[in-house]
Amino acid sequence: MLKSRPLLTLLLLFVMLLTSCKVRRVTAVRETTKTYTELNNLDISRRLKLGIESWLGVPYRYGGKDKKGIDCSGLVCELYKLVYKEELPKTVRLQYETCKKIPMRKLREGDLIFFNPETKDVTHVGLYLSANKFVQASVSKGVIISDLGNTYYKKHVVCGGRF
Repeated sequence: MLKSRPLLTLLLLFVMLLTSCKVRRVTAVRETTKTYTELNNLDISRRLKLGIESWLGVPYRYGGKDKKGIDCSGLVCELYKLVYKEELPKTVRLQYETCKKIPMRKLREGDLIFFNPETKDVTHVGLYLSANKFVQASVSKGVIISDLGNTYYKKHVVCGGRF
């Protein structure tokens, strides 16, 4: 039946494609709106808010450091350059090795947070904001604001760092 009606088949596929994309777009808009609200409710400097706002939703790309895609260490470097006018080492490993280590209870705005999600080595970094929140470049969600109270992050956090 479908072979005899290629136009109908094509139209049906087109409608299915449009519908599925719309659902994803609506979900992404809701997530982004929620994230902007969360960001605006944080007690952090205006300069940092604006810096983060310009990166929210940018997709993750290993080795990336622009709006087409960015990784965790690239995000931290770009935010530090924009907000604090400081150049940081380019990789998570170098950031970890060169910063002053601080306990998690002493974190303040702009401190780095290091994680070891896959191995014993530190392989992920985020930037602490306030109220247990941090900004990161997530492999699956891109640049987002996350909560250190989340079970996953509690399990994998190593320490804070300060430059």
